[in-house]
Amino acid sequence: MTARITQQQLESYLWGAATLLRGTIDAGDYKQFIFPLLFYKRLCDVFDEETRTALAESDGDEQFSLFPENHRFQIPSEAHWRRVRQTATDVGRVLQNALRAIEVANPDQALRHLWRRSVDQQGPPLRCHAARPGRAF
Repeated sequence: MTARITQQQLESYLWGAATLLRGTIDAGDYKQFIFPLLFYKRLCDVFDEETRTALAESDGDEQFSLFPENHRFQIPSEAHWRRVRQTATDVGRVLQNALRAIEVANPDQALRHLWRRSVDQQGPPLRCHAARPGRAF
């Protein structure tokens, strides 16, 4: 049986892991990379939840579950987190393409204002302009 860890131990472990991953990126700049990723992951999770709900309501009708009326945002299959997270090389380009595909699939939404390409070559490739910690989707 595995021993349970405390909340403080978990936070400490995650902070240490983030520090290793962050490397030379300043903590203030790191949030400009991580917030868009968290929001992107949440969009995909909500899309999946809405798909499951639609499947349950339609007795498993997959075509019905994909109707735009069943979703707050459209997530093209090639832009879904499941597919993007399998990427091993050129991850930045794949992420940018996925975010752009989601923007195109949702022209009436304000997604293009949430993440933008960085013009700063030294900074991370994604900038989050609207997402804030603790802000629920």
